[in-house]
Amino acid sequence: MGRRLFSALSRVARSAPLTICVLAPVAGACTQPAPALRTPRASAVPQAGFLNHWRKGADAQGLARTWYFTTQGSHLLDFDVFMSIAGPSDGTLFSARQSLEAYGFLYADDYQELGGREKETLDLPIGVVKDRRGEGYTPLEKHAKDLTQEYVGLTCAACHTGDLKFKGERFLVHAGQANFDYERFISDLNAAVSKASHDPKGTGYLERMAAKGVDEVKATRRLAAAQARMDGLRERGQVPQGREAGPGRLDAVGHILNEVFGHQYGSSNDPSRPYDPAGSDRASIKPIQVPVSVPPVWNAARLQCVQTNCLTSNSLTRNVGEVLGVFGDSETYKDSSGRWRVRSTAKVKNLYALEEALDWVESPRWSPKFPAVDENLALAGAKAFVTYCQGCHAQPYLAKFSAQWDTVGENWGGTEDPSDLDNHFVSESYLGRTRYGWRVTKVPFDKVGTDDQFIKAHAGSRYTLNPRATEILDGKMRDGILATVRERVGGPAALLAARIAELEGRDVTLAGQAIVNAQFDKLRKTQLTPGNDLRRTDGSVMTLMLLAGSTASAVDSYFLDAYSDRQTAASDRDKFAFFRARPQPPTLAQMKVYRARPLNGIAFTSPYGHNGAWPTLESVLFPETRPESFWVGHNEFDPRAVGVDVKKGEAICGAANRPPTCFKLITSVRRSGVDDNGNSRSGHAGAAHFQGREPSPEEKRAILEYLKSI
Repeated sequence: MGRRLFSALSRVARSAPLTICVLAPVAGACTQPAPALRTPRASAVPQAGFLNHWRKGADAQGLARTWYFTTQGSHLLDFDVFMSIAGPSDGTLFSARQSLEAYGFLYADDYQELGGREKETLDLPIGVVKDRRGEGYTPLEKHAKDLTQEYVGLTCAACHTGDLKFKGERFLVHAGQANFDYERFISDLNAAVSKASHDPKGTGYLERMAAKGVDEVKATRRLAAAQARMDGLRERGQVPQGREAGPGRLDAVGHILNEVFGHQYGSSNDPSRPYDPAGSDRASIKPIQVPVSVPPVWNAARLQCVQTNCLTSNSLTRNVGEVLGVFGDSETYKDSSGRWRVRSTAKVKNLYALEEALDWVESPRWSPKFPAVDENLALAGAKAFVTYCQGCHAQPYLAKFSAQWDTVGENWGGTEDPSDLDNHFVSESYLGRTRYGWRVTKVPFDKVGTDDQFIKAHAGSRYTLNPRATEILDGKMRDGILATVRERVGGPAALLAARIAELEGRDVTLAGQAIVNAQFDKLRKTQLTPGNDLRRTDGSVMTLMLLAGSTASAVDSYFLDAYSDRQTAASDRDKFAFFRARPQPPTLAQMKVYRARPLNGIAFTSPYGHNGAWPTLESVLFPETRPESFWVGHNEFDPRAVGVDVKKGEAICGAANRPPTCFKLITSVRRSGVDDNGNSRSGHAGAAHFQGREPSPEEKRAILEYLKSI
């Protein structure tokens, strides 16, 4: 693409991921002689490198090491057990490259050469690490009797590294969308653990553990603990037939809610210890049924809000929730005042480092190895985009804006004030400073016409009756009211006092407590009204609301535990959250939306739509081309239609010897009053979705060309 168009664009990013692995039932175990280990094979596809890079001005290798290797408190399975079990169907180690590549895990030469990794993890793929319990956070009480402190875990990069192929070469994307089949991975891992449990000697498990210095008694106990862990994950991750996600999609919210409220709040690593009904409730576990595409995250922290329905804008609480879903853990406890709080395994300082590293990642650019973008057509498309698309999809990445930002990309520091600034940014005032977030349009789910199952499942009908979780939520709502009241005094001292009071959750005056109680009661009543029934008269609360209170409480606990000086704790909490304004409780209407975000790098984020039901950008713009089904998991890129190469996918995955990563996505048409399988290809069609007038076919082609260039 020529310099003339690229010079008009800028890509700056900061983000952290929101993700979790999904689960499915497992096959039975089998017994066979101890196998000889097989040598992992290298990828047969030549690597062309990454389509995006780290912005100039910092240590690129250091940033890459932070992004790819930093642990976050994810504890999937005992590390030694994971490295010692054979796969479910043959003698290959489950952790071998040839095994893990079959689930979509990525290996990259650039990644392998970064350095700074532990010897035991050198052969593991992108985003898979050794994570230590009790390191970087206050240890949880229920982990006191753990048989090991070392676990295999995931980093952000496991789910947020893009991978596509074109003409026999492979292109990767920092902070992109992984084609990782979580359901099959967890199902097969469960089967592998079961096989080792049934025949630990014959499968070679005991021999491999002995080589690590673990005797047979301890190895057997650790395998039993691993089996209990996998059984629990399976129980809380049941996927109804026809609701399978396939690679690159998952019902992250569903898993987080099941793990937190159906397990973590009352569970123990001791299988004989019963659930605490005041802390967790198996009745709150729901089927995993609304798969959503894993999003790219190269500019997520700058967005006005994140997640499919714009649930939050605070990166720190969002990331703690992500850790709870990606095999982290949490528990409730009473502080010295008798107040219930949440403590988690989330390594908050590491999450901040990850977020900082992502600030330096650019969005991906069109490769010279792809057919060249028609510059004149793209320029025409840029004009058409303003007319038809910009009303929902802001363009804060344009050069006329980027030149005005300060060095950290947060604060408006230029002398120019473009007249259309409000079309692309949302101002936010906090601690006496105004910052500008990238504008995100919230579209009511019934207006956009796309698949409605995510909203129906998570923001329409899911409530939990959990008195302890409700008390935690109510406490955080009171904290927010308290801080707002204290800030009204004015001045820097009042601002600091408000932040400390919010963190500690108390006020020194009876008058202050009375004001907070009155305002809380008023707010609570609004959440019981028809049309905004976030609470019900039986005491149940919308589960997403409970999650927001729990993650906020977990953040507080980290700073209360780690800092003796409350002033420093309050200041660092704001810093770690990138000085985002205090989140306010949403209304039900605000939760029943889908987001329309800025589209820089959109060419490399297929399939499209929140549920991945549109294979290409061409199918987004031309709804009549949307197929009833198409294959994913092969990663073949179509630069003409921009997205999944449907024809090559059919040739590769339609064959009898198809790669194990292939998955056929069968889409449907949304029908009023009918709940489908979450794969509707409907919506985003007609004049209503193009600011009142549908573009002509020629204008759509121009817009498509423009989307290749941004």
